[in-house]
Amino acid sequence: MYTSQNHKKSIVKDFQKAKDLLSEKELFSQSGETPSRDAFCTQKIIEKQRVFEGRLINILYDYAPIGPEKVHLLLVPKEHREKFSDLTKEEFLEIDDLSQKLIHFYKDKNPDRRDSAVHVFDKTGALAGQTVPHWHQTPCIYHNQDSRALG
Repeated sequence: MYTSQNHKKSIVKDFQKAKDLLSEKELFSQSGETPSRDAFCTQKIIEKQRVFEGRLINILYDYAPIGPEKVHLLLVPKEHREKFSDLTKEEFLEIDDLSQKLIHFYKDKNPDRRDSAVHVFDKTGALAGQTVPHWHQTPCIYHNQDSRALG
């Protein structure tokens, strides 16, 4: 059975993967970029994970998705925004629109899962658990009661 403790262990493991990815020198060797704590300002990472490019927002596939169902995307402003209050009105509106479209698209493509639980969240600040200093929204879709692990 999926437990909250397993969820916490998974998150710690995923953060370590992210840290390892950012420290891989080969990731930056061809681009000449300097490693950054902000993966969402690192072009090589964006190109590797991007599934959609909007006018102001990128949708990235999370290479280390949380939760048992692993349906986890990131809506990330192209411009560096460290916290929610830094977003422009236009960025906020595009994120809101894209988030709704993603959820409807997923449920339309999976009619047997239209009653899935959806968590849309973000974290601002270290006390809230923000580990990448670039604000992003995270829609996660769950098909069973394991969604309770996120609160």
